Amino acid sequence: MTNIEATTSYEAMPVVTASGDLSDPLYSLLLQAVEERATDVHLDPVENGKMVRFRIDGVIYKKSVLAADEYQRVLTQVKVASGFSIDKSFVPEEGTLIFEHKDQGRRHNIRISITPAGHGREAIHFRFLTGRSMLKDLGELGMSTQHRQQVQTVLDSPTGIVLIAGITGSGKSSTMYSIAGALDLDRHVGVSIEDPIETYIPGLRQIEVDYEHDLLMHKGLRALLRMDPDAVFVGEIRDKASAVTTARAGIAGRLVVATLHAPDPATVIEAMNHYEVPRYVTASGLRLIISQHLLRRVCQECAVERDLTEEDLDIFSKYDMTPPAKVLKAQSCSKCRQYGYNGRIAVFELTTINNSLSQEIARDAGKATLLRRFREEGGAAAIADALDKVKAGIVSMEDARQLYLNTESWRI
Repeated sequence: MTNIEATTSYEAMPVVTASGDLSDPLYSLLLQAVEERATDVHLDPVENGKMVRFRIDGVIYKKSVLAADEYQRVLTQVKVASGFSIDKSFVPEEGTLIFEHKDQGRRHNIRISITPAGHGREAIHFRFLTGRSMLKDLGELGMSTQHRQQVQTVLDSPTGIVLIAGITGSGKSSTMYSIAGALDLDRHVGVSIEDPIETYIPGLRQIEVDYEHDLLMHKGLRALLRMDPDAVFVGEIRDKASAVTTARAGIAGRLVVATLHAPDPATVIEAMNHYEVPRYVTASGLRLIISQHLLRRVCQECAVERDLTEEDLDIFSKYDMTPPAKVLKAQSCSKCRQYGYNGRIAVFELTTINNSLSQEIARDAGKATLLRRFREEGGAAAIADALDKVKAGIVSMEDARQLYLNTESWRI
């Protein structure tokens, strides 16, 4: 699997052109967000203005407070650029725009959300979408050789359902796009329905959900299924109609890759059942569950080695893994802009659904039983992948321990 050339279509999107004037609050704000690799920018009302916070590598940092007049200028610029009503402050509005910096050749696809915040005030959220950078292959996302082989096995005989699970902001869309790019789209007809389209993949026929014109997820999916597709990609299963349509497509001889909000592979089955997909239908169509989380990459310029604590050693022991002699501890430097971390990497738990597991799903086994059986059949917990990355000096033991506490400690 190699790098995938991904593009972002900018046609018909409003463009905010960088003025180069640091006194322009919108330009200054977005430029700072880009330089600090923020995925999200939040502007919320506080007593003396609007608090600015960035989400960087999954962590929220308070950056500054905009004075009331600066915020009003930002709000007006955003509303004009996005085609929102300047006078309305009592209804939520969403749109997409491009932040363009011509001098530096930068173009960034940003989703804008503005919501009422009480007493005529408004909050703004900027979300930088995937398309602002080259899409990576599965190895660069963090998948091990074994995990990539499991995915490739599905792509070699493209039928059935692949469900990519994770919490909000866990990189599910990036994994879906990487799988789409790994499929031979010269020999297969690939289609997708997304809300919104974050990255345009050459050779993939992509449709975006359009609520204004009643193009809902399940309606777009049904239309695509009538267009002779070999592979179907579903941006996210969020309701019964899209879940049922996805499941039916998966048992009809097509490859269907969909993302789903669920923290672990066993909850994926519960989620499909919640959307009223019969367990026997899920069992007959499901081929692979990819469950994932994102952890921060330790900055290699400033990290220092430390000894393992008894708690660290205990976690390695619980998963029958040999601990390293030392682990890296984050510090701070100019390279990582004093954060101690530089980007994120995914950790994965892949579960191939064989006949035995399919029978467990169909017979309505409970969540705890399913998770135990999934791991008995070779699906190592995501924390094991995280510990491998600790040993490789990619992530910190502190972040791996937090993942363990969030996802695994109560199971053992």
